[in-house]
Amino acid sequence: MKLLLLSIGVLFFTHDYFISICDIEYNAEEQTLEIGIKVTTHDLEDATDLEHLGTDKEAKNADDKILTYLKKHLSFTCDERLGTLEWVGKQVELEDTWIYVQISDVAPFTSLKVFSSILCTQFEEQQNRVNLKMPGQKIQGTVLSKNRTEYEFIVSGK
Repeated sequence: MKLLLLSIGVLFFTHDYFISICDIEYNAEEQTLEIGIKVTTHDLEDATDLEHLGTDKEAKNADDKILTYLKKHLSFTCDERLGTLEWVGKQVELEDTWIYVQISDVAPFTSLKVFSSILCTQFEEQQNRVNLKMPGQKIQGTVLSKNRTEYEFIVSGK
C-alpha cells in the first residue's frame, strides 16, 4: 500500500514540461520595470529548499529565500545599468506560483539585457519564456535555457 501511495505521489508531482514565464512591463510614468514570474510551485520549492508555499506551514522567511534565489538566477540591465530586484509579492496556486518583483528608477532605455537561469540547475530541459511589453509597442519575446541564458531586447525610441 505504501508503494502505491508513493507511486501516486510521484505521478502527481512530475511533469513533462519545464517552463517558466517572465512578463516584464515598463511603467514609464512610475519609471519602473514591473516583473511577474510564473513557475511550477513544487519546482520552486525544490530550488529554494522550501515547503508548503501558500499554506499556514510556509516558512516565515520564504519570501526572502525566493528573492535571494531570483537575485542569483535573474537579472535585468537597462542601457548598461544593472537593476536591483525589489520584492512586491507572490500568489501561490496549486500547480503554479506567480512571483512579483520590480526595479525602480528606470529611466527610458533602448536596450534591455535579460539573464535567466531559473531552474536550469534543477532541470536540463528547463525553458524560461521572457516577454517584454513597452508602452505603445508590440510585445517582444524570447526563450532562454541552460545553453542560452541571456538575451538583449532592443527597444525603439526613448
